[in-house]
Amino acid sequence: MDTSKTYIQMCDCPEIQDNWVIKAGDCFKIIKGKYYIGEPCEGGSEYFEGDICYADEQALSYDSSGYKYLWLPRQDQLQEMISDNVWETTRYYYAFASEYLTEKDCKDITHEQLWLLYCMAKKHGARWTGAEWEHEEVKARALENAD
Repeated sequence: MDTSKTYIQMCDCPEIQDNWVIKAGDCFKIIKGKYYIGEPCEGGSEYFEGDICYADEQALSYDSSGYKYLWLPRQDQLQEMISDNVWETTRYYYAFASEYLTEKDCKDITHEQLWLLYCMAKKHGARWTGAEWEHEEVKARALENAD
């Protein structure tokens, strides 16, 4: 599971975060607040801002209002965002990955990063600049306004 600074930065966007409903097994970074795994009074684990942890079934029942968590989707979760059709998803991903990997020096890219790049391109028309997501429509409007 990719928990790198780059992947965390890439996941910090409304397209990924806005539809997240926390489930057992989800990986996330605590932005504000804390998170318990197990019963705190029985020696469970407590995590704080900046920590990365995985949701467990029992902890999902705790009140987390006022807390902020940043979801880090797994590769299978990214694939599910694209399509239920495994053949279609894999075929188009392969074409995308082949083009992307020949354009860039990708020795440091992870599978999750590449799947997130594909998901954002296919579903939202966005490209990663290395610092933020750039949407094609925003880029086109900026070019029109430059004239």
